[in-house]
Amino acid sequence: MKLLLLLLTLYLLISLVSGTRPHIVFILADDYGWNDIGYHGSEINTPTLDALAAGGVKLENYYVQPICTPSRSQLLSGRYQVIFLLLLLLLLLPPLLLLLLLLLRLLLHLS
Repeated sequence: MKLLLLLLTLYLLISLVSGTRPHIVFILADDYGWNDIGYHGSEINTPTLDALAAGGVKLENYYVQPICTPSRSQLLSGRYQVIFLLLLLLLLLPPLLLLLLLLLRLLLHLS
């Protein structure tokens, strides 16, 4: 991953010096299994993705969570997904505790 970032940085610097603007297309596909893309020998035809992969960089050793939201948050922020889980818990925990206390109070008054 560090090598890819280094190469991308060098490419951008060369583009800035030469005065041309780079054309970067990043495709993040959710819910693909290893054999769901044609260039991995799949029965599924993906000629456009195969052509893009043949002429570009393939990130094939990137392991993700079983749902797509952590992958997207990591890509857009550059931070590991666990920070978003912690933030979500910190944001949701107080209202959930309040709701639990209100329900408990209601149950105690009904009995």
